[in-house]
Amino acid sequence: MPGTGTASHPTLLLAHGADGSLSADYGTTRDHLAARFTLIGANHPNSDTTPRATAALHLDQPADQLTAAADAAGIRRFALSGCSLGGTVAIRPAAQHPEQVTSLIPTAPFARRPELASRDRVETE
Repeated sequence: MPGTGTASHPTLLLAHGADGSLSADYGTTRDHLAARFTLIGANHPNSDTTPRATAALHLDQPADQLTAAADAAGIRRFALSGCSLGGTVAIRPAAQHPEQVTSLIPTAPFARRPELASRDRVETE
């Protein structure tokens, strides 16, 4: 799903959890959301049919992938929604590009302490 909905609706970027996918985490909710929003999302590496990552994943990678999907669709302002890991992923573009973000809806995100910054990645093995 790079995007669903129509250009006449505001855009909502979707970020899924670590063990999920867009279809698993948003399921039938996407149909309801698509009635009010243009939806854009990207599955993280290792999820659904997305190829497996060959190196450790840093949280900036799925965040950059998500905003790149919006850029590719010509979207400059958007709301962000994410569940679990996706909530944490969604916070990053909101912090890095607040001028682009109209709202942030993190659901059960996790936080990290600054002293654990070196653990800010997900190992692939």
